[in-house]
Amino acid sequence: MTNKKKFSKPEPEEKKSNTKTFILLLVILGITFITFLPVLNNGFTNWDDDFLITQNQLITELTLNNIINIFSSSHVGLYNPLVVLSHAIEYKFYKLNPRIYHLTNLLLHLINTGLVYYLILLLSRKQYISFFVALLFGIHPLHVESVAWISERKDVLYTLFFLLSLILYIFYTKTNNIKHYFLSILSFVLSLLSKSMAVTLPVVLILIDYYNRRNYNKKILLEKVPYFIFAIVFGVITIYIQSTAENINKTSFIGLQNIRNASFAVIFYLIKLFIPTKLSCLYPYPDKIGGFYSFIYPYSIIILGIIILLIIYYQRNDRSVIFGLMFFIITISPVIQLLPVGRTIVADRYTYIPYIGLFYLIIEKLHLLQKEKINYFITLILLTILFYFASLTNNRCKIWSDSITLWTTDIKTYPELDKVAYNNLGNAYSDAGDYEKAISVYNIVISIDFQYTDAYLNRGNAYLKKGDYEKAINDYNTVIKLNPNHAKAYLHRASAYTYEKEYDKAIIDFNKAIELKPNFASFYYNRAVFYAIIKEYDKSISDYTKAIENNPKYIDAYINRGAIYTQKKEYDKAILDYTRVIELNPNYSLAYYNRAIAYNKKGEIDKAKSDLESFKRLETNKKSIK
Repeated sequence: MTNKKKFSKPEPEEKKSNTKTFILLLVILGITFITFLPVLNNGFTNWDDDFLITQNQLITELTLNNIINIFSSSHVGLYNPLVVLSHAIEYKFYKLNPRIYHLTNLLLHLINTGLVYYLILLLSRKQYISFFVALLFGIHPLHVESVAWISERKDVLYTLFFLLSLILYIFYTKTNNIKHYFLSILSFVLSLLSKSMAVTLPVVLILIDYYNRRNYNKKILLEKVPYFIFAIVFGVITIYIQSTAENINKTSFIGLQNIRNASFAVIFYLIKLFIPTKLSCLYPYPDKIGGFYSFIYPYSIIILGIIILLIIYYQRNDRSVIFGLMFFIITISPVIQLLPVGRTIVADRYTYIPYIGLFYLIIEKLHLLQKEKINYFITLILLTILFYFASLTNNRCKIWSDSITLWTTDIKTYPELDKVAYNNLGNAYSDAGDYEKAISVYNIVISIDFQYTDAYLNRGNAYLKKGDYEKAINDYNTVIKLNPNHAKAYLHRASAYTYEKEYDKAIIDFNKAIELKPNFASFYYNRAVFYAIIKEYDKSISDYTKAIENNPKYIDAYINRGAIYTQKKEYDKAILDYTRVIELNPNYSLAYYNRAIAYNKKGEIDKAKSDLESFKRLETNKKSIK
């Protein structure tokens, strides 16, 4: 008779606790989802979404070769291949449907909120604390930017693996299971591949050891070595890429000004934690931000020093205070401008992980206060504040609906915003076809900085679209005067000259633009259009071919080259071009129509009829969608 092993049944108290945890987690996720629901109606914005998504060729192909390319190259000064890969997967199945990209961000945020709940539960062993920390994380207004801004996918993605790595590390310290240790390292690497800000994780692990009172020895120190190696490697890669992209101010390398900026940033985030109003996707510099912030900026170092001394004096023996504050300082340290990277001193998105430490500190203290005084009034106040935060977050999500709403709102909040904000608003109006408003905004940009070439270029483009070619040419002349090597100014001036039928001047500018940017597909494309206008078809075909060589997915180049082949009665070549377009985009109705014409002229009537049917079906579908 064999002995059957019996599994121990969960104790009633354990089952009750697990049920309560599950219910609390559902409540947190439900509130967070409802709070962020407006993001699903938002579109793309011109705040990096164009460079990183809508115009990013790296995401348009999900093949092994392209995945290798994604992981072996940087893009616009960033190395976050896992983020780019996530966009490539979305593009593969949903093209550029903004709702899908927003939904992914929101789902990642919900997962992160659940992980925060579980992390704090592991550390504090108190469901009250875990509940409120996770809820604060889920609905705090400063976290809107990380979720509602599609381009900030890197925040929600790196956080997922960052938190997972911390949780697995805690499992390892409790169970000594080596599997958890290696999974923690793997999660850390995935976090680094999503955003380099994850480099702080090894120091956070030491902080967790301190909080859990682990006795340090040689074994515990050696555990951290792989983490630090990966952190150093990715740190060096990031600094190199940022330096190559000229995003690091080498003339101001950790000086007194940087320390003041860093001190101001910490104070700014402490204040915004409690008063998350007047938010912006781009804040003015501290001395121009106005009000209380401009007042405290000169004294930031002194104020922060006093705060630190008070904490050391009154709370030096409280591990929860030390843990919460140090978690915040460690994880915020890469972006407080001690090392001057980029142009932003403060940004809402930088608080996404760091605020976890402060949330924990606050709720831990409130919980102790409540316990001592048995005062449920504190919980009521906390819930009221959370409801207020949720309403602010919900409204802020709507402001990210489109570029015009975003920049109009933030400029209204901070009229002191610099030229970049106004320039982006002008671009948004131009993209919407409201050229008069765009030009009026560009005029403001030029009044702020009369040497800002982007404003002249963009105003020239608005004039060009309006048909005011003389004013467009004047603006392009100004750009070239300020920067004689500005390739786009030559390119657009060439287009203006073409409309004015000054073909000799146009071809000189097209050639100059291509000389400056010989690998830009759009430059060859524009010259090809010019050659087609003046009926030099062989030269036009040659330039369309060069455009396609530089960008094998250039649909417009295939379409136009196919049209010229058709005109030259080279029907087989035309059919190949239209077929390639259909391979790239099966819903591109014009390709079917043009291919039908080529088949018809070639005498392949059945194929022509088939393509015409496809064309009619796609056009009908378009009308039904509208």
